[in-house]
Amino acid sequence: MQMARFAQWSAISFLFSGYQWVFNNPACNGFGRFPTFGLQALRYTWNFDFSLPFVGLGILAPISVAWSMLIGGLLSWGLLWPLLSRMEGQWFAARLAPWDIRGVYGYYLTVAMALLLSDAAYHMVKGIVGAVLARRAAQRGGKEGSAAAEEEQQAASSGR
Repeated sequence: MQMARFAQWSAISFLFSGYQWVFNNPACNGFGRFPTFGLQALRYTWNFDFSLPFVGLGILAPISVAWSMLIGGLLSWGLLWPLLSRMEGQWFAARLAPWDIRGVYGYYLTVAMALLLSDAAYHMVKGIVGAVLARRAAQRGGKEGSAAAEEEQQAASSGR
């Protein structure tokens, strides 16, 4: 049953991707960059991507991850990047290539790397602290368990 559903949705995804490829509009990249929020918002890459793999990934992600990605996307693309775009020429050189590290892309990259590294550091520390606490609890439980076993053995031997 699962494999049949998987095959069914894989075929639907393949056909829909083919449809998108055939009916590609160069002005807005067809369904790849559909201007859901208007052409002004499309300049800041606010668009809807009808890619079924992204929809599937959204279905597979836990709700906490989905909300975190939504809020992060809204804050970064709706607030942070438009503010940085206005600082062109003041904080960084103007008229640079979109992917030049000396321009606004340097800010994008710095913020993204800071988020990734801080999240990784948090989860490493959380994992190490959790492992240490679990080991201490197991050691305490082992000592208490062995003391209780000795008492049971003494009680059983004295009862004979």
